[in-house]
Amino acid sequence: MEQMEQVSPIGLPEDTQRLLSRARAPFERIFVPVDYGADGHRAVGVALELQRVYGSTVCLFHVQDEEGSEEFLAGVGAPVDADGASEAIARLRRFVDNIAPGAASRVEARARVGGDAETAKLVLDEAAEWRATLIVVTATTHRALLRTVAERVVRKTPVAVLVLHGDPD
Repeated sequence: MEQMEQVSPIGLPEDTQRLLSRARAPFERIFVPVDYGADGHRAVGVALELQRVYGSTVCLFHVQDEEGSEEFLAGVGAPVDADGASEAIARLRRFVDNIAPGAASRVEARARVGGDAETAKLVLDEAAEWRATLIVVTATTHRALLRTVAERVVRKTPVAVLVLHGDPD
């Protein structure tokens, strides 16, 4: 007697179910560095759509320029202090609510302080600490790719990276 292939409760063969499960894995924990520009809107929008489709957890992250106000800064590359963190997180939540009203309650927000030279490192460190399975970044082609934060993130992270084409400056 020929053995029948096992079928999942939703009607898919068991091996197909396993493949779909592995395909969803990169979308479990989506990390989005935000710079508040038009490209940031696009990256957050894509992350929110992936969240809707896959039930993902989304974290927005912003590197606060170390040239900011003294009240905001806790130190170069350090997590911002409690007051500064609250301010940065509130700004990230307002940003996401401008893109998708009501979505702020569905995302986590984080912030750190640093200069342009260390942005990629801070993004990578925070994504690793948060245990991201996918990082969504934008990149433009108007300058050498080797100088972009997106390229450094792609080159140095062990997780999947979705690179969206950004608008040139």
